[in-house]
Amino acid sequence: MIKEKLLQTASNLMSDKSRGFAHGYNNEHGQRFEEVLAEIYNIRKQDGSLWMQDDNTAEIDFTQEMIESSDLPEWVKDCVGGLEVKLLAKGRHRSIKLGDAQVKANKLKKGFALCVGVYDEIPQNIVAIKFYKMKAESQDRKVIRLAKMVNDFVKCKANPIKGIGGTREFVRETTKQLVNSRFYFTDCSKTPSNARQVQMVFRSFVTA
Repeated sequence: MIKEKLLQTASNLMSDKSRGFAHGYNNEHGQRFEEVLAEIYNIRKQDGSLWMQDDNTAEIDFTQEMIESSDLPEWVKDCVGGLEVKLLAKGRHRSIKLGDAQVKANKLKKGFALCVGVYDEIPQNIVAIKFYKMKAESQDRKVIRLAKMVNDFVKCKANPIKGIGGTREFVRETTKQLVNSRFYFTDCSKTPSNARQVQMVFRSFVTA
């Protein structure tokens, strides 16, 4: 259980780092929460500066190398796949988009940690910080196997996004095979830009 004092510190830091941002949530708040976590758990380089990812397309928010000297719990630092960080509204943190399905399936095989910051009404009011151990178990074999299939189908631009035979229908039908799994897939492809992405989603309530 994360102590109240730590949550207040997180809220104060979010307020300081979010000044000038639009009210409500946007991607900037998610990035600021990563900075908050780095400060709270002392994720720093040798020169004392916060150690953050420079690349927004990185496979994980904090690699194992980045967190190995931090004040994070030992089991988190032991995760070969690193640490993924999410900031979500209260009530919306039960199904968590983890990112690219194939990338996260590969990370799941290695094992990584997931940290979820939960806010109430505004991102500056952090009410919970939860850690989950994301390591493939026997029941996850199917989602790992299906990840490549849905990834290849969605990213093949010869396949339409909408309609019969489209990527959304394909992902929806594939996900029906995962009704009892702690993971499933969602098609985040966009029209008319034709940008393609399918994400792995974690049902946090299964292990909460």
